[in-house]
Amino acid sequence: MSNNSPEGAGIALMMIGGAFTYLGLKNFRKSRKIQDTARIDIASAPQGLVEVEGYAWPLEPSFAAVCGRQVVYYNYKVQELVKRDKDSSWETRYEFNHNASFYVIDQSGVCIVNPAKDSMDITEKITKLDFYAETIEALSQSSRQKSGWLGKIFSGTYRLVEHKLFVGSPVYICGNLQAMNLNQVKIRGDYKKFLTQIKTMNANPIFKMSKLDANRDGVLSDDEMIGGIADLSKDIAASSVEIETKLAGTISSSEAHNLIVADGHQEQYLKRLTSFNLLKIWGGAALICAGLFYFFAR
Repeated sequence: MSNNSPEGAGIALMMIGGAFTYLGLKNFRKSRKIQDTARIDIASAPQGLVEVEGYAWPLEPSFAAVCGRQVVYYNYKVQELVKRDKDSSWETRYEFNHNASFYVIDQSGVCIVNPAKDSMDITEKITKLDFYAETIEALSQSSRQKSGWLGKIFSGTYRLVEHKLFVGSPVYICGNLQAMNLNQVKIRGDYKKFLTQIKTMNANPIFKMSKLDANRDGVLSDDEMIGGIADLSKDIAASSVEIETKLAGTISSSEAHNLIVADGHQEQYLKRLTSFNLLKIWGGAALICAGLFYFFAR
């Protein structure tokens, strides 16, 4: 059976349609779970399934991503565009993953998040590279290169695919909370000062816009909000000040509940999940029907 035959085209359409429908239904079920779970302050959270939103704070020493901001979670892939006959695809040549525990803080308290790679639902960022690189330092140069013979030769051949959770980034957590026997911890960086700045900024929309609207277009995008709030934490998180505080417990996956960790608060996360969701479901179903038609066409 040739790929150019009606049967081959039908199978391809059904596979694409099935993938779209699966993704749409998966996001729909996840969004319903989020909407059906009551959001609560960290200090008031009971054991079991909880939904909290706060800000990511380092439990272990953080480090800088390619963009220069400090991160508590970082996954990146260096991919190459590979062409075979008439087809082309991006293939991963190198992958780095930093997936350590971190604190989530809000105005009421602190808890530890123990993530797994499959629990991280972080916004993807793709950057074209001017030349192949693997280390953060080299990737920083490759992603900033504007001209030169290396850039002209290799431009478009390689790309950087990143998922990163910044220190100070707004974060949404849904998972199983387990209380700890050791409930007093020392946290590096005056996170209470950071939270006070957030509270002050949220109380004054004009001031908030002036601080976070990076391109000055009068519209605050999710990227600007997440990046701008993370920038507020830069000097505070790096200070040697230690704050002793009560720990509410740890949030992780359990047999009954899979952990969800997403950048942004619930509102931003739900917007991402439900964006074009009906189009994915019904569009996928339409592709499956078209595939069945082609497959059985004579």
